Amino acid sequence: MSKRKLRLDRRLYNLLANRGPGCFTVVQLRDEYVRGLPDDTYADPSTIRAHISNQLSRMRRRRLVRCELGSRARGWDWRVVADLAPYADELVSGPYDTFLSDSEDSESEFELDLSNLLAAVRRQAEGYLRELMKSQSEEEEYTRLFTKFPPLKSLLEPHYQRTNNRVIELEGRIEAVKSIVLELQSRGA
Repeated sequence: MSKRKLRLDRRLYNLLANRGPGCFTVVQLRDEYVRGLPDDTYADPSTIRAHISNQLSRMRRRRLVRCELGSRARGWDWRVVADLAPYADELVSGPYDTFLSDSEDSESEFELDLSNLLAAVRRQAEGYLRELMKSQSEEEEYTRLFTKFPPLKSLLEPHYQRTNNRVIELEGRIEAVKSIVLELQSRGA
């Protein structure tokens, strides 16, 4: 019976391979993961933390990493305890990667993975929706404060305008993502 492939997230693999021998936490790894994402990518920290925890659990079952009670008695400290190089051929795109390729320089080398792409676009839309609801609530609160405390209107107006612009921007992003999802679904993703 052949052993199942580990299917490591390429971005996470690179982070772990470039780390020194010291301990790290999931939150530290998450922050490094997010810093490596393109600037226009919405990255929900809890989703990334869950993804990294899932990947680390798989790696722990293969005895590639070890966890121990955190030094601050809160959470776990992780340590890479085995060579990751033999698993380099088992790399897959992560939740925020839409292309499978070793070289991002040549478009002809991109291999589009539609199901991963659709899942990533849906996650992007969910993030935008959460941010939109928060911004709409903030906008409503400024309106309530205008009504309740008219003397504060000049102080609150710039905050309201900024939030209103953000709501409009998010609505546009959500519409764009919706059209992409519909297009991907029509292509059979």
